[in-house]
Amino acid sequence: MILTRNTQEKLQQILKSQGYKIRFEKGNFAGGYCWVKEQKVIIINKFHPLESKISTLSDIIGQLEIDEDPLTEDQVKTVKRIKAQSLETKQESE
Repeated sequence: MILTRNTQEKLQQILKSQGYKIRFEKGNFAGGYCWVKEQKVIIINKFHPLESKISTLSDIIGQLEIDEDPLTEDQVKTVKRIKAQSLETKQESE
C-alpha cells in the first residue's frame, strides 16, 4: 500500500461509510477504535507519522466486519486486499 495522505483519506472514507467517527487527538497512545455510548469512534494519535496512521486504520479495517454495500468498487478492492494481508499475517504468527 502506498503511504500517502490520499491513502489515509481513502481508508478513513471506508471507515466513515461503516458509521465510524474518526478523531485525531494528542496523547500518549497508539490509536485504535472503541465504542463510546454506542457510538463507533476511532481515535488516532495526531502526532504519529503518516505510516503509523495508515497502519492503524488498516489494522482496524482488517479486524472489522465491513458492509460492502455502501462502498465503491475501488473501496471493496482495498478492503479485500487489507483483509487478505491481515489473514496472511495472522497465519504467519501462528
